[in-house]
Amino acid sequence: MLTTNKNDFWFLGLVATVFLAFTVILSSLKPLWFDEFFTYHLAQLRPAELFESLGPMDPHPPLNKLIVSVSQSLFGLTTFATRLPSILFFIGTLITVYFICKRLGGVFSARLSSLLLLVSFAQQYAYEARPYSLVIMLTAFLVYFWLKTPSEKLWNYACISITTMALLSSHFYAVFIPGILLLSSFIEWLRTKKIDKNLWLSIAIGYLILIAYLPTIQKIRILDNVNWAHPSLHGLIQTIRNLYIPFAIALTPALLNIKEWKQGVKTHAKLDPQFAIGLTLLAALALVGYPLSFLLGAYHVRYFIGSLIPCVIISAVIMSNFSKKQLNISIALVAILFCYKLIHQTETHLHKKNEIDNIIALFDKRERGYPVFISNPFWFFILLKEASDATKKEIQ
Repeated sequence: MLTTNKNDFWFLGLVATVFLAFTVILSSLKPLWFDEFFTYHLAQLRPAELFESLGPMDPHPPLNKLIVSVSQSLFGLTTFATRLPSILFFIGTLITVYFICKRLGGVFSARLSSLLLLVSFAQQYAYEARPYSLVIMLTAFLVYFWLKTPSEKLWNYACISITTMALLSSHFYAVFIPGILLLSSFIEWLRTKKIDKNLWLSIAIGYLILIAYLPTIQKIRILDNVNWAHPSLHGLIQTIRNLYIPFAIALTPALLNIKEWKQGVKTHAKLDPQFAIGLTLLAALALVGYPLSFLLGAYHVRYFIGSLIPCVIISAVIMSNFSKKQLNISIALVAILFCYKLIHQTETHLHKKNEIDNIIALFDKRERGYPVFISNPFWFFILLKEASDATKKEIQ
């Protein structure tokens, strides 16, 4: 039985405060970009209009935009209101993964998971008005409820159905995440001839939501020829660099004692083989998704960002068994990576902000002001090219 105490809440409160402090600053420096403008504008539509816009305007299900709509109605049509849901989703992920790791590896493992999340690829989507922060949180929810399925409580399976529906209403590529749970259950059946029928039924019920999205999926397939995110070797390298390398860096000290590390992994895997297999398969989804994407038509690391959750869990559990020397090295590496990410993102956002300020100033001179840019996001790229050409002429 998992218990909580004041120390858990104090630690999570501290981590959430630190996260909010640098996230609010980074968000204020980063202008809304092209994809976020879709969320900004579509969230202002009535629900019926929003569902009609699915497919040709934005090839993602509506859940994130509906939540942003509520945020905008409460806090106004601002950048803060548009990005606030993603920030809250990340905090929800921090809390959920904390308790997953506490159940698997103890308090120390749970605290390490929070640090790993802050340096992971998820952090840069924690303040972006797109559905990826929501997908990460719902993946964590699904893993948490799945971990509790041996209790065989019906409400837990009901939560799995609801979470599956929410995942598929956030991003269509999330369809693979509940499927991996079923695959691990099937592998467990091959090994023990035992199967969790309630798990299969609850996920099957969750998948029924896809029937409502069939017209939208058909519209998206028509747009395949103009999709920019075609599968490429560059995309695969980007996935490895952004998604997996930070965890590889954190686990580098394991090389100091490989035998002990292997033994620790085997010990944890034997405690719950089905869960261990499922986490491994889910962690590898972003790599397996690459060949699958040639059939699906699009590939990008963020489409498979759910793979990040098992990477955090596995890394945190392994690190909790490090010796003091290994742990000190690992934490130092994570701290360096964290500082690098903050500095890099700050510089990038400032550079883009200055670029946009210069572009706006140039358009003001040409009497094509800022309201045009805000009212129609497509204008930005047209005007950006014109501004770029004008800038080149001035330099020459």
